[in-house]
Amino acid sequence: LSLNFWCLNPAVCMQSLAKNAHSLILASGTLAPLDALVAELGVDFPLRLEAGHVVSRERVFATCVARGPRGGRLCATFEHQNTFAFQDEVGYLLLEACQRVPGGVLCFFPSYSLLDKMSARWELTGLLGKLEKVKCVFTEPRSSDNFDDWVAKFHDTVDSMRSSSPSGMTGALALAVCRGKISEGLDFADDYARLVIAVGIPFPAVKDPQVCCSLTSYRQILY
Repeated sequence: LSLNFWCLNPAVCMQSLAKNAHSLILASGTLAPLDALVAELGVDFPLRLEAGHVVSRERVFATCVARGPRGGRLCATFEHQNTFAFQDEVGYLLLEACQRVPGGVLCFFPSYSLLDKMSARWELTGLLGKLEKVKCVFTEPRSSDNFDDWVAKFHDTVDSMRSSSPSGMTGALALAVCRGKISEGLDFADDYARLVIAVGIPFPAVKDPQVCCSLTSYRQILY
């Protein structure tokens, strides 16, 4: 039996902080929509700025891929994630993408559990070996030990293959996790991330008590 105390209203802390500060500045690339943020924090921000992206729209292509190269449906719900058909289809899609895109490729999974399942399946079927013939495959470490070295090796691998590789490899592939160390706060600019793939969406469990309470509180604040 455990007893938890959860602060469901961020205004409790933010209002106290704002009272004792001369100026309060929030800066991030993921604050929008600002009206919802201000309502949730309970503090007025009279000066607001939503800047454009550093990369122009015509230089970025984003899409949702519903089916893999063999025609299989790419539905990343919990039930489908555990099927070999889904795991194989994602693997072949990743292989085809790596064969076409030079430089660095980042592939994010909703959890370490799914990443491990995918890696084990691809190793069993030989698909991982095919990927390793095209890209040097890096798997995000769970520990923070030597993480900087891991990132440096990824960058060095991409740099070393910019011109031509006698082995036929064209760069590096990073298998990582949403909300992990790679997805937050690291800059994979230019050749280090020519393609980013997200397998599914890392939604929390909708029936989790904390999630239910948070949603109820959020709706009360906004509406």
